[in-house]
Amino acid sequence: MTDLLLLAYSGFLVLISGGLLLIEVVKRMEKKNGDSDDTVPQAGRVLVIVPCRGHDISLTENLMSIRKQEFANYDAVAVVDSEDDVAIHSIREAGMDYIVSSADCTRCSGKVRAISTALEKFSGYDTYVIADSDATFSSRWLRKLVAPLADPKVGLSTAFPVFIPCGGFWSRVKMVWGFVGNSMMESSITRFGWGGSLAFRSGLLDNGKLGVFSESVSDDAALTHIAADAGLCIAYCDGNIVTVKSRETLSSFVEWSNRQTALAIRGNRNLFAMGLVYYTARLLLLVSSIVLSVTATPLALLLLAPFAVGIVKIYGRHGVRDPAVAPIFLAMDVFYIANLVKAKRMDTISWRGRQYALNTE
Repeated sequence: MTDLLLLAYSGFLVLISGGLLLIEVVKRMEKKNGDSDDTVPQAGRVLVIVPCRGHDISLTENLMSIRKQEFANYDAVAVVDSEDDVAIHSIREAGMDYIVSSADCTRCSGKVRAISTALEKFSGYDTYVIADSDATFSSRWLRKLVAPLADPKVGLSTAFPVFIPCGGFWSRVKMVWGFVGNSMMESSITRFGWGGSLAFRSGLLDNGKLGVFSESVSDDAALTHIAADAGLCIAYCDGNIVTVKSRETLSSFVEWSNRQTALAIRGNRNLFAMGLVYYTARLLLLVSSIVLSVTATPLALLLLAPFAVGIVKIYGRHGVRDPAVAPIFLAMDVFYIANLVKAKRMDTISWRGRQYALNTE
């Protein structure tokens, strides 16, 4: 009886392992088919909106990377809360124009107010791009990001960053945690618009949609919902074209990862259930395979193939060289499950020193 149970459980683990590998194959095929041609000429004018509040790591460098894009017909504007904001110095040093946030909204976040202000003041553009001030962008970022919008079926075009640790264990944990975002972006089922690098045509916010957006807490969740309601898809621009330098402690990482998860599951209503099933299955496979390799047969380690694929992707595609990344990656499913459970119960988030209610989405 025990042997039959072991055989049945082993078969169950084989199904999980095979399913995870199949998901990777499907994502790879979907990514290949969805690759956009960034040499396609882009008509119309593009405005890059950069909400700024406080000081970010390498802020001047980040803003300069936006100003030095290999793209002909675009403008960039930073938006601050006040003339006293410490970000003003870096904005001026980078030679970027700026305006003060003034949009009238009652429930929106500071970032949404900043974006809404720019949309209202600069209404003559064909395409709008949102860029986070803590990110650095490659010189072809804007060209790659805008190109998919040539397809009328695409409502949003987005790129997810690679987090670059600037010292400390938790900064490396954040880097590995961020790879889940890259993985989610590879499939249209779990893809969402990330507000740190997001492009959309001006028409997306016609017919009263700008008012809906302006009363949102999360810019990316709101735009993801608006695109979905319009029957439009989201294009993903891969290739490490966005990086974010980070310096984290345990408390700052926990706060950040819970907030990101809470916003993500509100941007895509399916993420919580799918994420809980997916990461629980991965954790079960990891623990069971190791236990069986010790108690039954070393061949059980072959079931860990999906984890080997994930590690190869991290070290290969993203150019990571830190040997500590592999064990962190193996333990990461515990963090993801904890984030999902916590985020599902969150009613508020803390964002750059302010509290926002999430039940307004």
